[in-house]
Amino acid sequence: MGAIYFSLVMLVFSLYHVHLFLKINNIFNPGARSKWFVFSLLALFWGGIPLSRTVSKLDWLLAGQLLFRTGSLWLGFILLFFCVEISIFGLEGVTKLWKRRGGGFCWQKNKKIFLIHVALTLLANLYGYYEAGRFTVSRLQMTVPAMPPGAAPLTIVHFSDAHYGNFVLQARHEQLLRLIRHEKPDMIVETGDFIDFGAGVRDSWVEDWRSIQPPLGKWAVLGNHEYLAGLSSSITLIEQSGFRVLRNEMIPFEGFALLGVDDPSVTPTRELVINHWRAKPGDSVLLLYHQPLWPAQLAGRFDLGLSGHTHGGQILPLGVLVTLNYGVLSGLRQTPWGGNYYISRGIGTWGPPIRIASPPEITVITLRPGPERSIRWLQQAP
Repeated sequence: MGAIYFSLVMLVFSLYHVHLFLKINNIFNPGARSKWFVFSLLALFWGGIPLSRTVSKLDWLLAGQLLFRTGSLWLGFILLFFCVEISIFGLEGVTKLWKRRGGGFCWQKNKKIFLIHVALTLLANLYGYYEAGRFTVSRLQMTVPAMPPGAAPLTIVHFSDAHYGNFVLQARHEQLLRLIRHEKPDMIVETGDFIDFGAGVRDSWVEDWRSIQPPLGKWAVLGNHEYLAGLSSSITLIEQSGFRVLRNEMIPFEGFALLGVDDPSVTPTRELVINHWRAKPGDSVLLLYHQPLWPAQLAGRFDLGLSGHTHGGQILPLGVLVTLNYGVLSGLRQTPWGGNYYISRGIGTWGPPIRIASPPEITVITLRPGPERSIRWLQQAP
């Protein structure tokens, strides 16, 4: 499945490179040597990601990371270049309609427009790379009636979509851990895609995570990228990092319970068996699930769901597709039975190592005793 998905992505990626090569030839009409130079340069950038997979299998970690990072940055450039190209194509169409004739100014074949196109794309990528490292914190407070009156508040740190692999920078890894340690959580929960396919996870990262030991533990569920990377190896890395992986099971605590459910790529929704999930009467149930839409079988069975997967769209134009697919990008939504469901923007990136209008976030949830179950914002990250 992972190989098929990767092949489809590379096919589209390849076809756009052919289009770009023809476009450059059409605008600049280079000589034979220049054509070969452009072709070789595009081929080099195109090959970054697939070559990194081959090199990584040979245990050449540094070379694999360099190729993967170069290819990923180029992928971001190509994606934004395409978005700007669509905008230019639209402007060209508007000018033709305005002049009411088939001609009009040909934006697509103008050298100055092309160079402006490249410059805008580079600026957008630089900003996106900056935003991907601008971590934010959202804060929620939930009152839990079953917690003993006068009990101390419990702090839960939730994060999702770290995508540990070839493009996780050491500085961003350290920044995430500093952020989490600063909150002094009683519990840490992670809702999938901790591992990215292509692996490249450093032993030092695993040791760093293992050194964080909150009193109520670290808990994780599986996402679609654990499936793509290989379940056995992914679960091993997550457990070595000190997390307990919840696979369709419920864990009771005082006043509440954690329910961890596999991503549907791991366990198809139709195969979920839910009759044995029983919280103590009156206890609140916190669901950990990777997808932004909960399985139909879980309707009415949880009070607060925590998820991820969408990356908040990650890159502004892609947010439209995410919204069309899921009906939501990120944030807190109410369930039909009066509970709540939180979709995190996630902490990492997939594909291009950039974010635009979707900064990464962790979510801090404070559980307090109270007469009625409720949830409210304490701080909503921008």
